[in-house]
Amino acid sequence: MTALADLLDTARTEPADSTAGEEDVRDVEDRLLGHEARYWQASAAARSLTPGLGMDTLKTALAAAHLTGAADREHADVLWQRLPALADQPRDRRNQVTAWLAALYPATTSRNGPPWGALQPDRLAERHTGRTLDADPYLADQLLDGVGGTQAEQLLTVYSRAAAHPAFRGRLDTHLTDLCIRHHRQLSPHIVTTATRTDHPTPLTNALDTITTDPATTLDDLNALHGRFPRTSHRLATTAARLATTLTRRYRSLAEANPDAYLPDLASALNNLSVCLGAVGRRDEGLATVQEAVTIRRSLAEANPTAYLPDLASALNNLSVRLGAVGQHDEGLTAAQEAVDHYRSLAGANPTAYLPDLAMTLNNLSVRLGAVGQHDESLTAAQEAVDHYRSLAEANPDAYLPDLASALNNLSIRLGAVGRREEGLTAVQEAVTIRRSLAEANPELFGPALQQSLDTTAWLEGLEP
Repeated sequence: MTALADLLDTARTEPADSTAGEEDVRDVEDRLLGHEARYWQASAAARSLTPGLGMDTLKTALAAAHLTGAADREHADVLWQRLPALADQPRDRRNQVTAWLAALYPATTSRNGPPWGALQPDRLAERHTGRTLDADPYLADQLLDGVGGTQAEQLLTVYSRAAAHPAFRGRLDTHLTDLCIRHHRQLSPHIVTTATRTDHPTPLTNALDTITTDPATTLDDLNALHGRFPRTSHRLATTAARLATTLTRRYRSLAEANPDAYLPDLASALNNLSVCLGAVGRRDEGLATVQEAVTIRRSLAEANPTAYLPDLASALNNLSVRLGAVGQHDEGLTAAQEAVDHYRSLAGANPTAYLPDLAMTLNNLSVRLGAVGQHDESLTAAQEAVDHYRSLAEANPDAYLPDLASALNNLSIRLGAVGRREEGLTAVQEAVTIRRSLAEANPELFGPALQQSLDTTAWLEGLEP
């Protein structure tokens, strides 16, 4: 970028024009944006867009194009109608803006696809967009009116990347957080998704924390937000724990006033909270929390097994994990075995509903058996879990490939523990293949799992053949 800026500076013969975007030439990105701004202005004049439209309007349109994009020319016109300076323009003038952008940055896709490409490199687009948002924080509010999920996630992604630039000194962080809070009902699922993918998630996680702890956030909104969190995310673990804590407090208050109506909800909140506490290293608190959940669910299941036995089995499986995490392996094995017994009975009556749960508890039972040295029994449970997950993943790979990889990784460890090294390597290599593909799509969610399988591979390769 520096070499290109030097070359363009050398080639430039006309005097500097303060209206062409050279307010700040302290770094290479601003220097390049100055050259781009002259290119934009010359192209707009050649197409007779100026002086009818000001360059500030066109620069805003360019930032909007980076923030949400457009699937085709009709979507581009809808985008321009969200901008006050273009909304009252005739359609042919808005079409000229689309054509201007398409000429500046031609699309690389088919004729019926997006009408324009992108300013490259990305950092230039982000710097220009950041400047625009810094000057007009409510531009993003205008762009969110009626957008779909893909455009909302693009806006949050570009905004977060622009906010990461040191030139904006945290100002855009605050603007983005406030935007997410104002529109949290629309944006919550996209905030969560984007936070696991962007390199600068701080303004998004700050928004989630504020929404979670705000007494004005309704219980329905909290539950909807909780349902959008991934099962595992190091980046969102603390936020998930705060959300689960808030939900537990709300349900405890309701259950104290009306136990018949809200005890099942309190037990669910406690079960979820224990998982979240375990994820942030608060193992003892996680164990105490799930023990309370099991107590409540056991009482409910005794009164109405048809309704509550599955919930008891889920809490028992979680209890076994929490007991293992604090070194109580025998007690963890007992809880895991009870969970498997319940799910085996449930899956026998309704395999469609409960086979995934049976596979999950078998995988956990295998770990618990291995922890107490029952390696043959551990291998048997691990193999059954893999068989179930393989069947499930063949029918629904998006839902069950991560679970199959986890079961394969565990199976490889169990095979290694009984001296079947080569078979263990075959199993873990399959796990690595699956997890590598998943990690390429989302490294934050699946990168740690991939590393786990690579570590397992190294352990197996180090065993005596």
